[in-house]
Amino acid sequence: MLGLFTGGGTLLVNNNNWKDTQQAEIAATGFAPPNDLEPAIAQTLNPGNYTAILSGYNGVTGVGLVEIYDVDTGSASFLSNISTRGLVGTGNNVMIAGVVAGPTDTGGENVIVRALGPTLAAPPFNVPGTLGDPMLELRDGNGALLQSNDNWKLGQQA
Repeated sequence: MLGLFTGGGTLLVNNNNWKDTQQAEIAATGFAPPNDLEPAIAQTLNPGNYTAILSGYNGVTGVGLVEIYDVDTGSASFLSNISTRGLVGTGNNVMIAGVVAGPTDTGGENVIVRALGPTLAAPPFNVPGTLGDPMLELRDGNGALLQSNDNWKLGQQA
């Protein structure tokens, strides 16, 4: 199940199987999920904060992936921030947040990638079970390490 919420927590739209609603609109984007059981939502969003929540249908748990594509390439607006929250494990259970920078003919994208753990434990978030000392790695599409950081003030503070 995929739900799209406003920054204030109001549900805008949800979907269980992508062909149940918006099939033609989603297929026309070229980003239709490969499996009919996977959800997708096509939505025009005004500037602001939004949250996409992926959950297992009927409480089922497992590994999932949420992708966000800006399909209106003619618009002057752009997607400016993506964040992910999830359980961080080790080995094959590390948290992976994918980012695609494009198009390649613009000379690249200047980004900041940060990992929060202790901040989520503190007010106003008060999230239990947070990661006490996050370690962050940025890798390219082939898995090569581009940058890593354990504590933000070590290496790139300025």
